[in-house]
Amino acid sequence: MPRHWDRIKEITNTKLNYENPEQFYIEEIMAAKLLDFREDVEDITESADKQLKIRTGLDEINLYWNDMIFAFNTWGKRETPCILQGLVVGTILERLEED
Repeated sequence: MPRHWDRIKEITNTKLNYENPEQFYIEEIMAAKLLDFREDVEDITESADKQLKIRTGLDEINLYWNDMIFAFNTWGKRETPCILQGLVVGTILERLEED
């Protein structure tokens, strides 16, 4: 993500042309002397990995629940729909707790 590259640029005090992949050369990375800032760069990359994992998980949750449709039917002598049609409430509750 741009914020991670910006942080690396700030720490190394270098200009990295990451916005344009066609002009982002290994020479820029080598000139940044990332090994001199190893701990900071590791912190940034570990944080980026964790954020990506969270983002991916949220996207999967979003995809699942955005398409979910709940249909209700009446039950017994009640006139108001109060029972889920075709779905098991326990399964829905499990998924809600998991997500």
